[in-house]
Order: sequence, then structure tokens, then C-alpha cells
Amino acid sequence: MKKHLTLLLVLILLVVFPVSAFASSKVDTMEGLLPPKGTTVVDSKNFDNNTAMSVIDGDLTTQWGPTSDFFSGSLEITFPQTLHLSSVQIAGKASPMDNVTYQIFAYKNGTWEAISKKEVRFVSDEASEPISVTPGNYEKIKITVDGERSWVCIKEITFGYELNEGPDPEKPTDPEQTKGNRALLVVTMTTGLEKEFDLSMDEVNAFITWYENKQGGSGTASYAINKHNNNKGPFSARKDYVIFDKILTFEVNEYTTK
Repeated sequence: MKKHLTLLLVLILLVVFPVSAFASSKVDTMEGLLPPKGTTVVDSKNFDNNTAMSVIDGDLTTQWGPTSDFFSGSLEITFPQTLHLSSVQIAGKASPMDNVTYQIFAYKNGTWEAISKKEVRFVSDEASEPISVTPGNYEKIKITVDGERSWVCIKEITFGYELNEGPDPEKPTDPEQTKGNRALLVVTMTTGLEKEFDLSMDEVNAFITWYENKQGGSGTASYAINKHNNNKGPFSARKDYVIFDKILTFEVNEYTTK
């Protein structure tokens, strides 16, 4: 009789509290939570995509950044749904132990926007203090790490977040905004130089496709952008070649011509 009652109690618990509710989303010694199931992590420069996912596996014995000359890099993290994010905590390692600089960006409107300051943390074998980000709803973020003279790795990342069940207030669904047929593409290089191009949306979309393909590991290292009306001189055409590794951010400003 007792055996039957025990089995019945277990079944009731499984119905009322699904198995997923028992699965820990915390990591020992760290604040925040692991991201939702379905989150993906890729190495921005494709150094080592095989181990990138280890930063959200809940295991502090695994790591990303295993190469002997790994001093800096970045990870792109895509969530399966919008998260209301307020902080990020990183458990890393530096050899020799030293200060490491982190910064966090969010992918919005086709460009990366900084949502944290450049934060310096002394990295040993313990998790660093959480990094505050501009509170907001995010689907994709990027974390950059720079160890300067130290070899660095990231063992685990946790997040201070709430799930967004409703529509993202930053993305109005009604009425739908009218899209322009042209845009001013502003490309900011790693040197701080800004390049502006007045292009059709087809040309802008072609540039974005090249950038995202290259980010995924395929495509050419450079991209030719037609200067159009800025073609001064006896030339049949003038093109500006931008190098993928030299692009820091880009911005798309759409407008409509009459």
C-alpha cells in the first residue's frame, strides 16, 4: 500500500512540476542563470566554434579559448526568445593572472550597439563581478574579451534576465512602419573612421548578406561598395573595398525618395 502511495505521489509531482522545473539553471558560485534551452553560441572570428557552446553548459571545468596564443576574441550569443537582460557574469581564466577587459554589445537594427562600458576585471580562477548592461529586451548579444598580455579563456557565462512572454515593446507590430527604398549606410572601421554610402536597399541588403555570411565563416574577405554619384573624375566607376576584419559596426538609415 505504501509503495502504491509513493508512486502516486511521484506521478502527481511530475504532473504539477514538469521535469524541466527540477533542472538547475544555476551554476555553483555564480549569480544569475544559464540562458534558456535553444540558445546558441558562436565564435565571432571562427577560431573555435566547437568549444564555444561550453560557456553555457553549466560546467566550470570546460572552457572556450583553448589555443596557446588566445589573448582576445568575442562570442555571439543568440537566445531562442527575447530576454529582458540586466547583467552578465563571466567565469574566466587568465594566465598569468591579470586584468581582462570585457564589453557587451546587442545586435539591433542591423548593427552592434554597446550596452555596457568597457569593464576591467582581475581574472583568476573565480567568477568576476557581474557586468551591468543597459536594461532592455535582447535577442542577440556579443561579448568581447581582451587579455592584452595574458592568455585568456571563458569557462561559463550566466545572465540576469527575465523571460519576455509578450511582444517586445521596442518592436511595434501595429501599425507596421513603412520601409524606405534607399538608405545611408554608415560603416565604422576599427580605426574610428566612418564611411558613408548612399545606396539602394538592394545594395544595402547585399552588403548585410555578405557580412553575415562572412561572419558565419564563408565568403570573401573584402566587399566592394559602389560610390555612384561620388564618382568624380574620368573614371567609369569607383568602388570602395571594405575589409571584414576592419569593420567595427555599421548603421543603416532608411529613407524614401519621391
